[in-house]
Amino acid sequence: MSISKNLKKYIIDVIERVVCTFAETMLGVIGTTSLIGDVNWGVALSASALASFVALLKCFVAKGKGNSNSPSLVQ
Repeated sequence: MSISKNLKKYIIDVIERVVCTFAETMLGVIGTTSLIGDVNWGVALSASALASFVALLKCFVAKGKGNSNSPSLVQ
């Protein structure tokens, strides 16, 4: 079973978006505390996971819009 070049690129783009969203959200939540010991890790992880899930859903919604080889909503 072979994956087409376009599908492979699309999957890599989706993974990149989800990982970036997770990291950005995690840094945002951590940045709201004054000390690293004060971070509520449960809240940080759950907020990051939810943001990543939303990013993943947006990529699938965007599949039919704009450039069909990109997870972006715009061309």
